[in-house]
This record gives sequence, structure tokens and C-alpha cells, in this order.
Amino acid sequence: MPLSIRELRQWAPEITELAKTARESAVNHSKSAEFYRGLVKVSTWQGHGGEAAKAGMDATARDHDAAAENLVKSATKMEHCAGEAHDIAEKINGILQDADAYPAVEINQDTNQVTPPDTSNMDKDTKAKVAAKVTDLQERIAAIESTGEVVDGDLARAIATATDTPEPDLKDCAPTPLPDGTVRKDDPARVRAAAAAFEGVYGRAPVSPNDWRMADALNPNSYAPKSHGAPPEIVAGRFTPQPGKGVVRSNMFIPAEKVVNTAKDLEDLQRGRFFPNNFGDHRGPDANADVEASRVSVFVDYENGVVVTRQNPTVNVDGQRGGAMAGVPEVHVVQGQGGRMTIDYNTFDAYENPVGKAMNLTVNGRVTLDPHADGTVGMGGSTTIYPSMETYQYRDGHAPVQLQWDPANSGSQYGPGTSLSRHHWVGDATIAPVRPDMPAWKWELENANPFGGDPFIDHTTRLTDPSKGAIPTIGTGR
Repeated sequence: MPLSIRELRQWAPEITELAKTARESAVNHSKSAEFYRGLVKVSTWQGHGGEAAKAGMDATARDHDAAAENLVKSATKMEHCAGEAHDIAEKINGILQDADAYPAVEINQDTNQVTPPDTSNMDKDTKAKVAAKVTDLQERIAAIESTGEVVDGDLARAIATATDTPEPDLKDCAPTPLPDGTVRKDDPARVRAAAAAFEGVYGRAPVSPNDWRMADALNPNSYAPKSHGAPPEIVAGRFTPQPGKGVVRSNMFIPAEKVVNTAKDLEDLQRGRFFPNNFGDHRGPDANADVEASRVSVFVDYENGVVVTRQNPTVNVDGQRGGAMAGVPEVHVVQGQGGRMTIDYNTFDAYENPVGKAMNLTVNGRVTLDPHADGTVGMGGSTTIYPSMETYQYRDGHAPVQLQWDPANSGSQYGPGTSLSRHHWVGDATIAPVRPDMPAWKWELENANPFGGDPFIDHTTRLTDPSKGAIPTIGTGR
């Protein structure tokens, strides 16, 4: 169970006092160690009894030194926890203040639940504001709960250090559900890894629900049991932010439970693996789908100017061919002067036959996002007719808006083999792509891909792995 808002608001002074006591105890242990060493120096005991007494006092001094060292380490960790708890309390105060503002809603500080007022006498616009406000506050509380669980784990480990006991296993902690019943994480370790990945790119900890969406996208680990621990491949880049437009996320996912692949190499043929099966995502459209419930996802964070593409592992059903592995997505992006952004993506099954990849039988497309002055974003482009593709915009305080939904033309297990060679328009087909002022783009337009579909020429900024260094800043076209 997550801590209540009331408990979290009172947390900081309690942890601060605990850290203070730990430091005072460390000083006492250090003084005790000095005392016992002083006894050894001034004692004039002789014989075996005297030597045993000296050895005992020296051992006791070492025990006090060890205890003092553990207490100092523990106090440092506790002080860090106290600082985080103070930040949590400040955020909770902000949530409560926002809840009291018109139209006011009630927050139960013991259950963390948001209760809307009676809206029967309100006009349509006010009712909409109340609904959006309730969603925003509940999401912010869920984020606070997640952060509180991480700090609680840190505090538990600090206490274990102080008492010189094994660190507690926190992986079986009950996950914190979001307001819609979905799960933000599998365990605190997942939250910690996501937060660390986010901080590596953003230089700060995630705070808002959209921050956590980006943190999940950047998490370099897989947690779904079927992935066998195989990591995703992630690439990212920076662009000029456009505050107020939130995060836009596109998911490419396989609706079937499993799909038929083809032999990758001679070894597959020799072992009789002519048409091995891979796991699909086995779902329909879902604005709150877990980050691992798609083959590929593109996240565009307009608030902070970060674009991320995450490709999850391809998983072989029978566990052969290595079991699970992710291909590296090839993604190129360019931003126009007015804020439009064109994203070229080319992704492929890690077990795909090289001939198929060379013939462009991959999940690929070119989509353009067109932000508007009112905070909304338009989306349109050309993509392969397989797999399914969904695009949503998430703005804090607003319900997710579906910008595009395109079911796979074939939901059967044979979809990849029949549909990856063809493209079609998705979203708003009137949105023109950004034309970067570069010769390579002109060459591309004059030399069509002989195998059909959109060609992929390295004409724009290529996204790179954020774990391997600074991510690139996206260039600007016309």
C-alpha cells in the first residue's frame, strides 16, 4: 500500500530527526572506540589475562568504529531521503492548493482519492473543467505515490545500513495503480531505473505524469516475462521545445498473439525452422498501454524538446534463435521553422532475413507532426499497412486525445509476410512534410525506391542511443 498524502506531508521532519539521531549515535560510538583504545594504552596488565583483556578492548573499539562508519553512511542516506521527502511535501501542498481553487474538488488525505463536487447545476464547460481537473490531480497523486515508494525503499536501505543488517528485498512491493487501473511499474526497481534514465537525458528527476511517460520510454530494461530480460533499443534527440503541447506518442503494435516469421539464415534452415513464430502484442488500441506492449513507440516531448524512439525485443515463441533480441531503430528527424516535425523511421525484426530488410520489408514510414497555437497537434504521413498504429497527445490536465488510429490491414498471424511491402496515408494527409534545404532530399525525390514505399536516405538528423553519450540536436529545414 502506498503511503497516504497525510503521512507523506509529515515525513520530512521525521526523517530529518532520524538522520540527526544517527549522526549523534555515530559520534557516541567514535568516542567509545577512543575510550577503549585509551584503556589499552594506559593499562599495565601483564600475563595472559592482561593480553586477553587488551585484545578484547581493541576488538570492542573496532566494533564501535564499524558501527560509527555505518551510522555516518546511514545518516547521509537519510538526509538525502529527507530532502526528497521535503520536495514531496511541497508538491503535495501545491496539489492541495490547486484542488481548493475553483472549481474546487475534495482530496481525502488518508485514502489519496479525489472526489469531484456535484456538477448537476454546472454548465458544460465547467463540468469539463472539473473532469479534467480530477484526472490531472489523480495522476499527480499517483506520481507522488510512486516517488514516495522509491524514497521509502531508500529509507529502508538506510536503516539496514545503520543496523548492519541485510538490505530488504523490495521487489515484491505491491505496484501503484494509476487512476484507470493500469500499472505504472512492476516494482520499485523499475521506477528507479526509469528515473535514472530520465535524469541522464533531462538532468533532473521526473515529476509530472508526462515526465514519467518519458522516463518509461527511456528505461533501458525489459520487465515483461516473455522478454527474458533482453533489453530494448532506444534512440533519442533534442529539438526546439514548444511548451503547452505535452507529449505525443505513436505506437506500432502487433494485434495478434503470435505471428509467423521466415528463416533468418542457413542455421535456421538446417534446424528445420522454416517459419518460426514470434510473439505479438495481443491487444487493441490503448492510450495507456504499457511501454513494453508495442513493437516500436515514438515519443515527442514538446515541453522539453526531446524525441525518443523505443524498439522492444522481438521474442521467439519456442525460445530458439536466442529467445529475444531487439533491432536498432533507424530514425531521422527534421524540424521546420514553424515547429512542424517530420520523422522518418525504419524498424525491423531482429530475426528478419537480411534479404527482407534489403528489400525494405520493414515497419517504416514518414510522419509529420504539426503543432497548433491552441496547444493541439496535427499528425499525418505515410506508413506501412502493417502493423497497427495509434497516436495520442497527452497534456497535463487533459484527457488523452487520439490523433490517429489505424488497425493492421491483416490481424492474422500471417500479417508480416503479406503486408510489409505496402504503404498508405494515415492521419491528416494534407499535412506536408518538412523539406530540409539539403541536396540529399532532392536526390531522394528524383530517385524513387525501386522496391516501393518511402526511401530512407540519411538526409536529416539521425537519433542516437542516449546511454552512449550526448544525444544530437535536430536540424531545421524549411
